[in-house]
Amino acid sequence: MTQSASVFYHTRKAPVWLPVVFVACLALVPDVALAEDYADGAVHYQKKEYSQAFALFSRAAESGDMRAQAALATMYYNGDGMAADHVKAAYWYQKAAKQGDPQSQFDLAGMLEEGEGVAQNYVRAAEWYGKAAAKGHAKAQDNLGFLYSEGRGVPQNDAKALMWFKKAADQGLPEALANLGVFYSEGRAVEKNLAQAVNLYRQAANQGLAMAQYELGNACKDGLGIKQDLAQAYAWYKKAADQNYAEAQYELGQLYLEGMGVPEDDEQALLWFSKAADKHLPEAQASIGLMYATGRGTEKNPEKAAKWYRKAAEQGFPEAQLLLAELYYKGEGVQRNDKEALKWYRKAADQNLAEAQDSLGLIYTRGDGVARDYKKAVEWFKLAAKQGYAESQNNLGFMYARGLGVKQDFEKALAWYRKAVEHNLPQAQFNLGGMYLRGDGVKQNYHTAAQWFKKAADQGMDEARESLDRIMRRGQILSEEDMSI
Repeated sequence: MTQSASVFYHTRKAPVWLPVVFVACLALVPDVALAEDYADGAVHYQKKEYSQAFALFSRAAESGDMRAQAALATMYYNGDGMAADHVKAAYWYQKAAKQGDPQSQFDLAGMLEEGEGVAQNYVRAAEWYGKAAAKGHAKAQDNLGFLYSEGRGVPQNDAKALMWFKKAADQGLPEALANLGVFYSEGRAVEKNLAQAVNLYRQAANQGLAMAQYELGNACKDGLGIKQDLAQAYAWYKKAADQNYAEAQYELGQLYLEGMGVPEDDEQALLWFSKAADKHLPEAQASIGLMYATGRGTEKNPEKAAKWYRKAAEQGFPEAQLLLAELYYKGEGVQRNDKEALKWYRKAADQNLAEAQDSLGLIYTRGDGVARDYKKAVEWFKLAAKQGYAESQNNLGFMYARGLGVKQDFEKALAWYRKAVEHNLPQAQFNLGGMYLRGDGVKQNYHTAAQWFKKAADQGMDEARESLDRIMRRGQILSEEDMSI
């Protein structure tokens, strides 16, 4: 499952690294003594002589030297020569920020956004990012765009997000280039243009940005904005995966599992899934569970399958919740427990997973671990059927045909069966054939009934084959020859 491109590549706050040469700018500083303290402190800092640097920065910072305040904040933030103290770091960043230092404004905004050393405050974070962004600070521009895209601390505004991303991208910031790619790929505040998205991802990817390399891999794999090229997809995923980007590691596993662009190799698939799972990616955890459940790349082990499904399910991954529910329902790898099965089916169904909704409908139809309730069954079947899930469309047709949980209505039954047969579902073909055989809601027509029975029989449905043979034995049709629909 390829991850969506709707996640924005937010440049996180990074500590300031001090320049090596300071003496050339001493003449620009009114207080030469302060300038000398700062310059001497910087030399000691570069030599990792942190106690001397700290003393000099502290003296200059207390006297109001903006650069020393920023440097002192950085030492507190990093824990250079001392225990890290984010409260004091925020204090000194604010001192320097108020004097107009754009890097300190950016760093302070990052701490406010993350709640590091200060109470989390998106509004104030946006204000400080804005001050730094107005001075041309590329990372602040990108982060401000992110806040506008998400509506954090500012009203959600894609147009303003786009504006700030463009400003940062014009400076070549790879994260901003990738963010612009997302906007072009989704058509947010700009006309959708997949080719332009690919171009932007490539610019960022060529700078080594793992997230852009991953998105470029997605584009190459799916042929979106670029000609499909599985070898290139593999190459870009590998670049990102080698930077420990979990989603790319997962996609490499999928390529190996399916033999796309590389020879099929279950052991390599399991290896890459494991790397991504170590970073708690639920899709990878669920995939490992499936490999243990099916014995691909490893010995079949239902207990380990259940363990991995649970890891992903507890993170809210609906497909894993469904798979875990099925193990509880069947008693595979875990002790059979209808109550637990129902719990996990419901969690997945509440996230609009059609297959889980269908399973709940079946549970209420049969009364497995719950009181039989046809009305609830119909409710769940409807939710899945409206998503185009063929099995639920067929099941809903059956409920209308039998009048279970709803008033019997052959027209609605026919309508839902017809939707399901569009997916070539043999059970729906068989049920539709039965409607024509009996004349339920339609004029009785043995020929049409036989045509639908044959379609289901050709897919291996024994019951449909028996019904077709029965029609032929009774002479209601002469042969299978003229049955195409």
